This record gives sequence, structure tokens and C-alpha cells, in this order.
Amino acid sequence: NGIVWSITYPYGAYGVVTFNTLRYYMIYYDLNFLNSSKDLEWKKYINSSLSTLSKENWYISHRGNLGNEKFMIIVTSIVVLIAGSVAMVLRILGFQILNDPKYFYAAQFWDVLFYTFPLLLAFVIYYKTPSFSD
Repeated sequence: NGIVWSITYPYGAYGVVTFNTLRYYMIYYDLNFLNSSKDLEWKKYINSSLSTLSKENWYISHRGNLGNEKFMIIVTSIVVLIAGSVAMVLRILGFQILNDPKYFYAAQFWDVLFYTFPLLLAFVIYYKTPSFSD
């Protein structure tokens, strides 16, 4: 039972936190992309070079990678797999194999680090998200 928990918990918990943060980020990105696209509409009448205008705006120029949902899902999945694997190894070493409390503390520290970053990022995204009305 302990080994099953040590394997499933990190991936499930990290996945929930990280993919929720990814969802918030994609909404944030899409709102800023929409605003940038609206700005580009009137600017193209002043400057006819759309490629120059697109390069000036971060949201438009990064639509293919940091604004691409499939790309970001792959990146987020890799992050969750790496972080979950580290946590799993620390838990299995600490609870099952070596029964050494220092691995337990290392796993707890890793949890704090990994949960703090996505949660802080979600707060930053929340406060930076432009207001809009339906």
C-alpha cells in the first residue's frame, strides 16, 4: 500500500496543480493574444509590414510555441514526469527501502518547492490577466 501511494501520489497531485496552472496560463495568453490582435488590426493601416508588427508583439510572435496548447501540454507533462519521478524516488527510498527520515524530509522539501512555484505562478497570472467583459 505504501509503495502504491509513493508511486501514484506525486504524479496525481503534481499533475492536478500544474495542469490547472497551465489552464490559467492558456486563458491569460489567449486574452492577451486577442488584445494584441485587435491592436494589430489598426496598426497595419499605418505600417503595411505585418511581419514587422508581429515581431514587435510578444503574444503574436510566440503563438506557435508558448501560445500553442499542444506544445504547452507536452512541456507541462515532461515537467510533471520529472518532478513526480524525483518525488517518487525520494518517497520509496525514505519509506520503503532505507527507512531513513532524511529522505522523508527531502520529499517534503521537494513537495514545498514544486507546489509553491505553480501556485505563485497562478497568482501572478491572476493579477496580470487583463479585465474583460462578456
